[in-house]
Amino acid sequence: MQRFRNREKRTKRETDSKALKLAKNIKEQGREEKDHLSKEMRKLKNGRCVLCGNEYEDYGFSPYPVVTDKPQSRCCNECHRNIVVPARFMSA
Repeated sequence: MQRFRNREKRTKRETDSKALKLAKNIKEQGREEKDHLSKEMRKLKNGRCVLCGNEYEDYGFSPYPVVTDKPQSRCCNECHRNIVVPARFMSA
């Protein structure tokens, strides 16, 4: 009876250990993806608007659905408010 309990405890610990390792790997992968995205976003900070050519501060906004051929393009706050948002409402 004692052997069975010990084996049960050991398999539970092994299972918990495997689950913790898996969770740690998933967390590390998520961190790597987040680091990659933050590097990409840093490149986009303080750029030129794809619609009007003015400079935008911070990270700008996505110009989708107005500009669809350039996935990394960004637009300024004014174009986002006056052009992009109405276009999104029209396409919905």
